[in-house]
Amino acid sequence: MKKFFIIGCISLFLINVQSTAQDLNFRGVAPSVSVTAALKNNLDINFLTVSKIKLGNYTVKETNYTNQVLEIYSQLLLSYKINKYWQLGGGYGFQRNNPFNDNWRNEHRLVQQLTYNNANKKLRFYNRLRFEERWFSYPNAPSAFGTRARYQFGFIRKLKGDNVYWQINNETYAITSGPRNSFISENWVYSGIGFPIKSFGHLETGIGYNTIVRNANKDLLNLLLLQVGWNYIFPSVKMKTMHPVMYARHF
Repeated sequence: MKKFFIIGCISLFLINVQSTAQDLNFRGVAPSVSVTAALKNNLDINFLTVSKIKLGNYTVKETNYTNQVLEIYSQLLLSYKINKYWQLGGGYGFQRNNPFNDNWRNEHRLVQQLTYNNANKKLRFYNRLRFEERWFSYPNAPSAFGTRARYQFGFIRKLKGDNVYWQINNETYAITSGPRNSFISENWVYSGIGFPIKSFGHLETGIGYNTIVRNANKDLLNLLLLQVGWNYIFPSVKMKTMHPVMYARHF
């Protein structure tokens, strides 16, 4: 009898969790443009702009969700190549969440990062540790400040020569101070193929899965995203020696 009571309690608990959980699952696209200028052999500057767009109409628990631009982010980053393994970078980013809605949020961001790369004839492994200081403003709330740490790892597999490649990576985000719904706030896993467009840089396309803790109840926003990015490095001769993936990172 006691066993059945325990099983019944566990079942009721699981049913309650299932009924109260409000995870959202949407599809969308994440287009990006990345342009890099090689200033010297060991110094370059990159401009990145990227957007996250939800597609489709959904009704979840009597709430309607329609097509929406979720985020627009732009970043200017200066990178210094210490040696063939290590690269140090810093820059500024601006992000606007819900840019066309009344509940928008603006974010000014300072970025510092350290990247480690190790490559052989066919494979390139990379790791990136990034730290960000973030200043937020809202339409009807006081401004706020916070910090965030991010860790990304992945590899690139050459498919044809140096410029056709397959890459896969994963990035985890941790809110170290300031407004947050969870300490581990977000994760993004991605896999895609990149290839050159004659002398017009590289096009890369693949599938990303972005998971975000969206409220204090730890409910999730899960986005299955078609990612399409165009990367260009100039002078164009540098595209043969500087891998485009290193300059086309996520938000």
